Amino acid sequence: IKVKVHVVGFDVSREEKDQLVCIANAGGGKYFTANNTAQLKEALTEVKQAVVAKIEARKPEPTPKTEAPGLRLTGVLKEGGPVIDKDISWKILETKADLEGQHKQIAYEIGPSRVFHLPSGRYLVNAKYGDARVSREIEVKAEEAATQIIVFEAGQIRLSGILTQGGSAIEKDIVWKIYEPKTDLEGQRKQVAYEISPNRVFTLAAGRYLLEAKYGDALAKQEIEIKAGETSNQAIDFNAGQIRLGAALSEGGPAIAKDIVWKIYEAKADLEGQRKRAAYEIA
Repeated sequence: IKVKVHVVGFDVSREEKDQLVCIANAGGGKYFTANNTAQLKEALTEVKQAVVAKIEARKPEPTPKTEAPGLRLTGVLKEGGPVIDKDISWKILETKADLEGQHKQIAYEIGPSRVFHLPSGRYLVNAKYGDARVSREIEVKAEEAATQIIVFEAGQIRLSGILTQGGSAIEKDIVWKIYEPKTDLEGQRKQVAYEISPNRVFTLAAGRYLLEAKYGDALAKQEIEIKAGETSNQAIDFNAGQIRLGAALSEGGPAIAKDIVWKIYEAKADLEGQRKRAAYEIA
């Protein structure tokens, strides 16, 4: 029996992630990252839909009827650009929403290009490539084979980190968070992308974003710009260093081998004489 194994890593360490990626690769499946409940729910949904789509694909297709024409969907990052040759998540929905504003899903596929056989009528296409999403209403006509090119108006950015200008790239995990630049009425920004890795390529809709990167207890914030159809490289300078702390009961004595509570504060105090804590660890 040939089995395909998909793996979802929920709030795992770098070492655990590497092991899970190996399991997914060995099983011929995909690895999905989830760092919170919402991402876990989305990852499990995609795994379920991918498995269902695979099972459906194994069933012998009936002879196409003239009233079920073929619609081929492909994607490009920008108008006139090359066709995307990596996996895109395609969802075909009814155009009419229910009382809760939800659209009934008609079909789901994952792939660079997919052909759907649909009765004539109007449909809503939701496509997702990386963290770029687009919704578009299309019309399917009877006895017509048509190709629709979905334009994402998106670009890519390859992010890496350095401790200081001119230094070598950081090889350990960095927490990457990307937010919309505009805040809501409560001063909060909507998070559009999240990943933990030493370096990462993000695919995003064209526009400006706020990037927040965290390495250890060093935090860097920077505005980035994504241009449609372009891939840029950016090394984030943390302007940071590292310190290894140890303790002994007396000068020249052996290092303490049991847990110590370490707290590090900013040197400057506020108007109330309080210092902001920069780091905390028990080790």
